[in-house]
Amino acid sequence: YLYFRSKEDLYVSLLEDTLDEVSGALNKIRTAGGGSALTGAWSYLAQWAATDVESTRVLRMVCHPGVRTQLSDEVAHAAASRLTGVRDELAEIIRAGYDRTDAAASADLLWALFLGLLQQADCRANLELSGPNLPEAAHAAFGAFEATLKAPARALAA
Repeated sequence: YLYFRSKEDLYVSLLEDTLDEVSGALNKIRTAGGGSALTGAWSYLAQWAATDVESTRVLRMVCHPGVRTQLSDEVAHAAASRLTGVRDELAEIIRAGYDRTDAAASADLLWALFLGLLQQADCRANLELSGPNLPEAAHAAFGAFEATLKAPARALAA
């Protein structure tokens, strides 16, 4: 613990190994191929969120404003690199399965959807709100997201 600048620095450094595992799992799903690779990747992320609550909690902590000042440059850059690796794997899965030129933007949107679902689940639990649990909400959200990937891309109006 004394090696790290703050407890946040320690937590985020532990997240690095987990994100390496996530990237590795997504890479295996991608290289296995098949038309359902994105479904497999999303299922993996939903399962990861359900089983590794502490890592996803640290992931959400990294998203909070002000946390950057608590992190050393080394830990912040390493975590950013790992998160970029996860996004890149998702983009490759999207590119291969849906032939999208906007795969990186779609991967960013999918990752934002994942993080938002984690926050929504926390809010529901904290305030005892009714609604679908995380796996059910993730399944419904992914269905809506995937439908947009299957639709032809349209240019935005200028």
